[in-house]
Amino acid sequence: MKTISRTFAMALVLALVTVGVARAACGIGNKIWEGHDGALPWLAASTTNVWTMKAISTTFEIAGCKEEDNLFKRFASANFDHLAVEMARGEGEHLDVFAQLLQVREEDHAYFRGFTQKHVPTLFSHDDVTVDEMLSMLDCLMAEDERLSDYVLG
Repeated sequence: MKTISRTFAMALVLALVTVGVARAACGIGNKIWEGHDGALPWLAASTTNVWTMKAISTTFEIAGCKEEDNLFKRFASANFDHLAVEMARGEGEHLDVFAQLLQVREEDHAYFRGFTQKHVPTLFSHDDVTVDEMLSMLDCLMAEDERLSDYVLG
């Protein structure tokens, strides 16, 4: 029962973060649904921005998107210390949400947790590592990994 409650709470937090941030953020979804009012267009724009078109909007800097607008980057910035601790432990709610924001499939979450744990010394190679440095290194490491290379956006 505790696992179900924890999973539900994590899903709820992710949904609120996704919907709350995505509509205000950049993205093709905002352009497609521009001028439409109501909950349905708002949800459709949020979903389009975050889950289906975020890479396209950011890569080509269209619909107001720039690299710094990535939701996963903003999440990593806001939760950097939590992510460092949870990556070192190989588990945690922040790490699981981060994996979801990177669009890592559920069946690869355990592998992703172990992967980040294994690479903590590289990801956090000095005391003053920045979010950008960590994300860049994670991107490089994932690109070299056969199982995680499909999730690399850059």
